Amino acid sequence: MAIKIVSGGNYVSKVVIGTPIKRVKGALNMSNLADVDLTGLSDGDLLQFDSASQKFIVSTSLGGQVLNGGNF
Repeated sequence: MAIKIVSGGNYVSKVVIGTPIKRVKGALNMSNLADVDLTGLSDGDLLQFDSASQKFIVSTSLGGQVLNGGNF
């Protein structure tokens, strides 16, 4: 039985149900990701996107963010 799904001009004409994947292998560690640089990582650090390098880098402080706690 074919299932037709229409979404934004893309058409899926057939969905095949097979064996589920039991375990994903590969990028299970953040250091395996190409766009993450963990150089100098230590306790309490955070990842921040650096547009110059197009990577997430280790940082000890926030810079350039606007934090809004909302209204109470």
